[in-house]
Amino acid sequence: WLKEFARQGHRRNSLASGKRAQCASAMENMQQQHVFAFIFPMASGHINPSLPMARALASLGHEVHYLCREQMREAIEDTGAAFHSDIEVETELYEGRAPDIFGAMESLRKEFGLGGDSVSILEFMVKLKNVQLEL
Repeated sequence: WLKEFARQGHRRNSLASGKRAQCASAMENMQQQHVFAFIFPMASGHINPSLPMARALASLGHEVHYLCREQMREAIEDTGAAFHSDIEVETELYEGRAPDIFGAMESLRKEFGLGGDSVSILEFMVKLKNVQLEL
Protein backbone atom coordinates (compact mmCIF):
# COMPACT_ATOMS: atom_id res chain seq x y z
CA TRP A 1 0.00 0.00 0.00
CA LEU A 2 2.79 2.43 0.88
CA LYS A 3 4.59 1.84 -2.45
CA GLU A 4 1.36 2.51 -4.39
CA PHE A 5 0.76 5.73 -2.42
CA ALA A 6 4.32 6.92 -3.09
CA ARG A 7 3.98 6.13 -6.81
CA GLN A 8 0.70 8.10 -7.03
CA GLY A 9 2.26 10.98 -5.11
CA HIS A 10 5.13 11.11 -7.61
CA ARG A 11 2.59 11.13 -10.46
CA ARG A 12 0.67 14.01 -8.81
CA ASN A 13 3.91 15.99 -8.42
CA SER A 14 4.69 15.45 -12.12
CA LEU A 15 1.21 16.66 -13.10
CA ALA A 16 1.49 19.68 -10.82
CA SER A 17 4.89 20.48 -12.27
CA GLY A 18 3.43 20.32 -15.80
CA LYS A 19 0.58 22.63 -14.79
CA ARG A 20 3.06 25.10 -13.28
CA ALA A 21 5.02 25.10 -16.56
CA GLN A 22 1.82 25.73 -18.54
CA CYS A 23 0.87 28.61 -16.24
CA ALA A 24 4.35 30.12 -16.53
CA SER A 25 4.15 29.87 -20.33
CA ALA A 26 0.71 31.54 -20.35
CA MET A 27 1.98 34.35 -18.10
CA GLU A 28 4.96 34.86 -20.41
CA ASN A 29 2.64 35.16 -23.42
CA MET A 30 0.45 37.66 -21.55
CA GLN A 31 3.50 39.81 -20.82
CA GLN A 32 4.36 40.20 -24.51
CA GLN A 33 3.62 43.62 -25.91
CA HIS A 34 0.89 43.83 -28.55
CA VAL A 35 -0.26 46.63 -30.86
CA PHE A 36 -3.92 47.68 -30.88
CA ALA A 37 -5.59 50.07 -33.33
CA PHE A 38 -8.96 51.77 -32.90
CA ILE A 39 -10.44 53.34 -36.03
CA PHE A 40 -13.56 55.39 -35.50
CA PRO A 41 -15.63 57.96 -37.34
CA MET A 42 -15.98 61.33 -35.66
CA ALA A 43 -18.63 60.23 -33.20
CA SER A 44 -17.95 60.47 -29.50
CA GLY A 45 -20.54 57.76 -28.82
CA HIS A 46 -18.25 55.33 -30.62
CA ILE A 47 -14.96 56.59 -29.21
CA ASN A 48 -15.75 57.28 -25.54
CA PRO A 49 -16.59 53.67 -24.57
CA SER A 50 -13.21 52.54 -25.93
CA LEU A 51 -11.13 54.99 -23.89
CA PRO A 52 -11.05 52.97 -20.62
CA MET A 53 -9.96 49.91 -22.60
CA ALA A 54 -7.23 51.90 -24.34
CA ARG A 55 -6.05 53.25 -20.97
CA ALA A 56 -5.90 49.73 -19.51
CA LEU A 57 -4.03 48.33 -22.52
CA ALA A 58 -1.52 51.20 -22.47
CA SER A 59 -0.97 50.79 -18.72
CA LEU A 60 -0.11 47.12 -19.35
CA GLY A 61 2.59 48.24 -21.77
CA HIS A 62 0.75 47.59 -25.03
CA GLU A 63 1.02 50.00 -27.94
CA VAL A 64 -2.36 51.63 -28.66
CA HIS A 65 -3.23 53.79 -31.68
CA TYR A 66 -6.34 55.71 -32.73
CA LEU A 67 -7.24 56.93 -36.21
CA CYS A 68 -9.77 59.69 -35.64
CA ARG A 69 -10.55 63.40 -35.89
CA GLU A 70 -8.56 66.16 -34.24
CA GLN A 71 -11.43 66.97 -31.84
CA MET A 72 -10.74 63.73 -29.94
CA ARG A 73 -6.93 64.12 -29.72
CA GLU A 74 -6.80 65.26 -26.09
CA ALA A 75 -9.09 62.48 -24.78
CA ILE A 76 -7.18 59.85 -26.77
CA GLU A 77 -3.71 61.00 -25.74
CA ASP A 78 -4.87 61.18 -22.11
CA THR A 79 -5.21 57.37 -22.19
CA GLY A 80 -1.58 56.92 -23.23
CA ALA A 81 -2.58 56.03 -26.80
CA ALA A 82 -1.11 57.58 -29.94
CA PHE A 83 -3.38 59.82 -31.99
CA HIS A 84 -3.38 59.79 -35.82
CA SER A 85 -5.49 62.26 -37.81
CA ASP A 86 -7.75 60.51 -40.31
CA ILE A 87 -7.60 63.54 -42.61
CA GLU A 88 -3.79 63.40 -42.72
CA VAL A 89 -3.59 59.59 -43.03
CA GLU A 90 -6.47 58.97 -45.44
CA THR A 91 -5.69 61.80 -47.83
CA GLU A 92 -7.28 60.01 -50.79
CA LEU A 93 -10.69 60.29 -49.12
CA TYR A 94 -10.52 64.01 -48.40
CA GLU A 95 -8.39 65.46 -51.19
CA GLY A 96 -10.43 68.21 -52.84
CA ARG A 97 -13.38 67.57 -50.54
CA ALA A 98 -14.61 69.22 -47.37
CA PRO A 99 -13.23 67.24 -44.40
CA ASP A 100 -16.54 66.96 -42.52
CA ILE A 101 -19.21 64.38 -43.29
CA PHE A 102 -21.79 66.85 -44.63
CA GLY A 103 -19.23 68.75 -46.68
CA ALA A 104 -17.82 65.49 -48.03
CA MET A 105 -21.29 64.27 -48.97
CA GLU A 106 -22.01 67.55 -50.79
CA SER A 107 -18.64 67.33 -52.57
CA LEU A 108 -19.43 63.76 -53.64
CA ARG A 109 -22.87 64.77 -54.80
CA LYS A 110 -21.29 67.36 -57.13
CA GLU A 111 -18.42 65.05 -58.12
CA PHE A 112 -20.78 62.32 -59.31
CA GLY A 113 -23.30 64.66 -60.94
CA LEU A 114 -26.01 64.00 -58.41
CA GLY A 115 -26.73 67.64 -57.67
CA GLY A 116 -30.03 69.42 -57.74
CA ASP A 117 -33.38 68.77 -56.14
CA SER A 118 -34.26 65.93 -58.52
CA VAL A 119 -32.01 63.48 -56.65
CA SER A 120 -33.35 62.41 -53.29
CA ILE A 121 -30.99 61.80 -50.40
CA LEU A 122 -32.00 58.12 -50.47
CA GLU A 123 -31.11 57.78 -54.17
CA PHE A 124 -27.86 59.61 -53.51
CA MET A 125 -26.98 57.29 -50.62
CA VAL A 126 -27.75 54.16 -52.68
CA LYS A 127 -25.68 55.33 -55.65
CA LEU A 128 -22.70 56.25 -53.49
CA LYS A 129 -22.97 53.50 -50.88
CA ASN A 130 -19.43 52.15 -51.41
CA VAL A 131 -17.92 55.63 -51.35
CA GLN A 132 -19.77 56.42 -48.11
CA LEU A 133 -18.45 53.26 -46.51
CA GLU A 134 -14.93 54.54 -47.16
CA LEU A 135 -15.73 57.83 -45.44
